Amino acid sequence: MTGFLQSVGGDVVLLPEFTAYRLIHTDGSSADSFTVTFPTRPELLPRLARSSEFLANDGTDTVFRGVTDEVEAIWADGFTTTLCGRGLAAKLMDNHADGAQYFNLDLDAVLERYVRPYGVDRISVESGPWRAQMLAVSPGTSCLRVLQGFCLHARAPQPRFTPDGALRIGPSRRVHRLEEADLLSARWRLCRYGVVSEQYVHDLTSGVTHRAEEPSLRPYGISAVRHATRSGPFTKVTERSAQQRLEESREKLYTLELTLPGVFAAQCCDVVQARLPELRIDGEFTITEICRQFDGRAETTQLRLRIKEQ
Repeated sequence: MTGFLQSVGGDVVLLPEFTAYRLIHTDGSSADSFTVTFPTRPELLPRLARSSEFLANDGTDTVFRGVTDEVEAIWADGFTTTLCGRGLAAKLMDNHADGAQYFNLDLDAVLERYVRPYGVDRISVESGPWRAQMLAVSPGTSCLRVLQGFCLHARAPQPRFTPDGALRIGPSRRVHRLEEADLLSARWRLCRYGVVSEQYVHDLTSGVTHRAEEPSLRPYGISAVRHATRSGPFTKVTERSAQQRLEESREKLYTLELTLPGVFAAQCCDVVQARLPELRIDGEFTITEICRQFDGRAETTQLRLRIKEQ
């Protein structure tokens, strides 16, 4: 793997060979992130400190593109440097929007005002056209949150960034099949914390209360009721319906983590058909996070999965 740093002025630094790295890609629910460590020389530190973007290539493929958040130099029998940062979603997370209200808003208008001005110009959109009837942007809302809110209300796929730094709004159609023989380890987890069984959304303007319930949680003894309010003719970008809040919560109940040797060629939102008799698992899952890491000895890929919606 080869790493590069680019400064605001366009200066490019070829990084020494990594002694360790960790590259995390997500389905868009959070920003991608990277951590790389390599030996360095003191005279290189000023150029590293002025870096703004990070790029990692594996052969001809770009495996990560993002922004540099932290540079840490350590001296102990020689210099090593650790770089940490996030994917290009950071450019939209770190910039906030003015307040605005829209009627009959389409995706192109959102991209033109809240995405492209901040250096995100490689965009892939499938299906559509995506349109929201009404959308309110509260002052101080991040540009990423505006885009996510629009996609939520337009019923478009959740926006995410591909490893080469392109913004993608569209479904994934790739399917992978995995069995126990393919894995180094598997971890199945049930977590009750944060899972909501009953959700109420109170509309203060109309006086109407919307309720959603998840009966499938009763066998687990989960009883967690949440209340939320909203008002005005517009739906804020941070608002969700009672059913949407409940569905988002339910996804946290089960997670499956699979660790594979080497590099596994998959992307977030791909489907995995997993057959693991020892864990009594045989079904379809959606990849929500991919972690590719190297500890100085071996490279592994860890997949975080949730049950695929039918």
